[in-house]
Amino acid sequence: MLAPAVCRGQPIAENLIQISSFTNVALGSGALPGTADSRVSSLAFDIEATYYVTPKVGIGGIFSYQRFVLEGSGGRAQLANSYYGPTAQLRLPLDERSAFILTASAGGIRVGLHNQRADFGDALDLTGIGRFWLAGGGLSFWVTPKATIDLAARYQSSTFRSGQSTSIVSAGLFLGVGVSLYISS
Repeated sequence: MLAPAVCRGQPIAENLIQISSFTNVALGSGALPGTADSRVSSLAFDIEATYYVTPKVGIGGIFSYQRFVLEGSGGRAQLANSYYGPTAQLRLPLDERSAFILTASAGGIRVGLHNQRADFGDALDLTGIGRFWLAGGGLSFWVTPKATIDLAARYQSSTFRSGQSTSIVSAGLFLGVGVSLYISS
């Protein structure tokens, strides 16, 4: 009987600031096809700030860092990128305790790809800068009057250049779990 009262969040209003973070970590070991023993790890961390100009519309910014590492007796391969840019959010309340959130962003990206593994393709040492865009949605659940747990699914596409003539496109679907804190301005 008390759970609905405890989980009720504050209403989203103009001039409210939302600070969010999303993360995921994955570790594994084994042998990939065509490779010797391997250890795989990945890490992703996003931080976002949103200022609500109306109770349903927010604008802000995002910074993200993502890294994937493949290690083993054959050497090490690593892909790391960071991206940053403005964001826009549309918040659609489902009830007093949850909302569906649509998010879009576009901005800059910096990428590094380094491969020293003889059993995993050619040796590489690339860095590049470029552009990204992302779009997605998610669910937000109030856990206190000033905090939510967030689930997000986002599609991201990046285009970057390495050197003068190499243009690379990368895209994927990202799933994340996060926490948001709400501050009155």
